[in-house]
Amino acid sequence: MQVFMGRGIFKNWKQPIYVNFDQLITPEILSEAISILYENSYNMVACVSDCGGGNVGLWKKLDTGFILSDGCMINATPLKELLKVTNTEISVCHRLSQKHLECVKAERQNVGLAAQLLSHSVATALIYYKPGKNTLQTFQKGVLISIKSTQLCMA
Repeated sequence: MQVFMGRGIFKNWKQPIYVNFDQLITPEILSEAISILYENSYNMVACVSDCGGGNVGLWKKLDTGFILSDGCMINATPLKELLKVTNTEISVCHRLSQKHLECVKAERQNVGLAAQLLSHSVATALIYYKPGKNTLQTFQKGVLISIKSTQLCMA
C-alpha cells in the first residue's frame, strides 16, 4: 500500500492525498500530486519517505527535481544558493552546511540533519534572501509530503 500524506508545517493538520495498492510510485505520480497541491495554493517545501527499495529508486530518478505544471522548478538550488550567501562568520543559518545537502551512506538517516535543514531559521532565511530564480517565496501554507510503503498482512 502506498500513501502520500500532506502535512502542514506552520499549522497542525495532516491529510492523505494519495492511496493505492500494489503500485510503485513513479516520478509522474509524485509530480502530479505535487502539482495538484501547488494548483490549490499549497506550496510543498519538502518530501520525505521511508527507505523502502521502491522509494530509494524513486529518489535516484528524481535527483534533478520536479517541474510543476506552470513550469516552476522545485529542486535544491535555493538551498545551495542560500548556503553560498550565508556561509560567512556570522550567519543566520549557522548550522547549515554542505553536509546537509550532500548526505552519503549513513548520514542519509541522520534525523538531526533533516531537522536542521527543515528548520524555522532556514525557512526564514529562504524567505528573506530569496536565492535563485525559481524560489519558493512563501511558506505560509507549507506542505510536507510523506510517502510510506506499507505491507498489508492478510490472515
